[in-house]
Amino acid sequence: METKKNLQLEYPWNFIDAVLKEPLSDSVDRAEVERGLEYLLSTLVSEDTRTMIELKYRDGMTQYAIAEQLGVTPSLVGERIRKAVRRFHGPHYNTFLKNGYAEGMKKNPKDLWESKYSKLDARRVPGTYPGHIHDIKDPCKRIDAIIERGGALSVWKLRLGTRASNILLRHHIQLIWHLCFYTEEELLDFEDCGDGTIARIVDTLYQWDLALDDGLLGSTEESLKYAEYAANLCDALDEQKENGGI
Repeated sequence: METKKNLQLEYPWNFIDAVLKEPLSDSVDRAEVERGLEYLLSTLVSEDTRTMIELKYRDGMTQYAIAEQLGVTPSLVGERIRKAVRRFHGPHYNTFLKNGYAEGMKKNPKDLWESKYSKLDARRVPGTYPGHIHDIKDPCKRIDAIIERGGALSVWKLRLGTRASNILLRHHIQLIWHLCFYTEEELLDFEDCGDGTIARIVDTLYQWDLALDDGLLGSTEESLKYAEYAANLCDALDEQKENGGI
């Protein structure tokens, strides 16, 4: 629950206080903390969620007023903001707010992944769609790239571990491309799927040159149908290769 104190602070310190649930150290560089918050807002939540946070904590609007302005339900506004607060408070990300951007990047798993797999990237033989999956802005081409990088395989091939794999399978995520259609926020809604599981999934997908959805694909009927077609075509081509047809 928010304290009366954070309601008296100005933005962004009232929001940071709500996330950390403790006062900032007097020795921390506040400019670095603001950089850390900007990093989290720009990479971990959607633009809609960021707008909700800013309308509440910066502009002082109520949950109902925000919902009316954005054309959504008040419960959705509350859920999105609570989820962002909970996520930023998690051990992978709260260092950005406690100690600032530079310290956060030292402990941020994604930064470690980039360092760990930089040599792999240098050795990777580019396919039809080289580069980071999020750099591909056409939905169909991104789906093609996902399939090309192993998207038609079972999620068990990712070797996420029994617990993480079972969470995905319980929610009918059987193939890797199914997983690539989900955002981090959507996966966090799954029972028993916490920050640690998300970090493992993102880490593993990075090794495959894949990533969770950033909002481009969603679960629209059109994109799902195209993905099914691309996966089936991939399976048919693999079968032909095995039978000596190609």
